[in-house]
Amino acid sequence: MQGPKLCILTALLFVALAVLAWVLAWVKTPWNAARYAPIYVFGAVVVTGLFLVLQQRELWILLVVLLVAQTIRAKKEARVLEAAFGEEYREYRRKTWF
Repeated sequence: MQGPKLCILTALLFVALAVLAWVLAWVKTPWNAARYAPIYVFGAVVVTGLFLVLQQRELWILLVVLLVAQTIRAKKEARVLEAAFGEEYREYRRKTWF
């Protein structure tokens, strides 16, 4: 891949990295939300962008495995957070899309 397509994909990769950095720097909650859903979403965006730039078909299998693993991990973490923070965490989940 060369030319405009590579430039666009590279730009999208940097945007995803910037959003991830923002989340890690600014999202503050008692349970450190930066470790949870936002990092999974934008991490997947970064990996997808990288795979698009590298153009290796085998890497798409890895992306599927990563998405499944992240989904399982996020669900486990949500249970741990709910047990640790109770109503405060449930209120947070109602106010966000995470």
